[in-house]
Amino acid sequence: MVVSTEKIANDLLRERGAFYSSRAPQPFAADLMSHNLRPLFMPYDGMFERDFRLMKDVWRRGRKLMHRLTMPQMATSYQPIQSLESKKLLYDLLKTPDKYETHFERYASGLIFRLAYGKVVESGEESYVRDIVAVNHTVERVASPGAYLVDSIPLLMYLPEWLAPFKKEAKVLHERELTLFRSLLYDVKSQMEVDKAPECFSRTFWENLDEFDLTIDQGAYVIGTLFEAGSGTTSAAMMSFCLCMCLHPEWQDRGAQEATEVCGDRMPEFDDIPQLPLARAIIKEVMRWRPVTAGGSSHRHYHS
Repeated sequence: MVVSTEKIANDLLRERGAFYSSRAPQPFAADLMSHNLRPLFMPYDGMFERDFRLMKDVWRRGRKLMHRLTMPQMATSYQPIQSLESKKLLYDLLKTPDKYETHFERYASGLIFRLAYGKVVESGEESYVRDIVAVNHTVERVASPGAYLVDSIPLLMYLPEWLAPFKKEAKVLHERELTLFRSLLYDVKSQMEVDKAPECFSRTFWENLDEFDLTIDQGAYVIGTLFEAGSGTTSAAMMSFCLCMCLHPEWQDRGAQEATEVCGDRMPEFDDIPQLPLARAIIKEVMRWRPVTAGGSSHRHYHS
């Protein structure tokens, strides 16, 4: 079923979220590749034939860490980094506009890498950036409906590995992403030991291990998932915006005129947002017109 109106979405997913917030089983992406560590694919509650109590507890602890890192008070503190990275993006676009897609990816990766791991991304070609972007693209691919037969026929999960090549593939993918997430997390810990770690998601995790009650691998996946959520989606939305402005240049002119009236010859900042209603409306319409993850990650109804 596809929810196609805002009212229905609010009625089901917000007002009755306890029934509709769980995830449909994804044997390849969730069980085999992520080892049920990726919060995006974790079930919300109770659930069917299997005992999900342990996974439910991990989901809640992971959500607690996510909430600590992304709650409104914390999000406001990230604005200076966003402003800095935005100015670097504009400089890159003016210098080489034909590479706009690369610049958008560098901006999104650079922003979330600063927030998650305290790392500065200069070009977007750094090995750790390309590796985590590749992981992101893999998640998008394997989580697509119908990508693997085992998602449609879960009984294939019981085949031995020598009869199930998809299990070998999932094992390689899991080891690759877990090794990457661990290394990025441990890099921050090493910096903390010599008092050189900047404030970031990973540092908050290490400083509050007992409070969050997560294993290293669980924490590594939570922070890695935040990168996945904030990088590809941001750059994709920017590319959709450019497409929309090419198709409707009159709205680009109107948005630019509003920004000029409010900001003059300086750069817009977060404090200007309330005075830019037309710009906000244009961005919201772009998101409606070309949603970043059309269909999103499917949910599943659960009622005890």
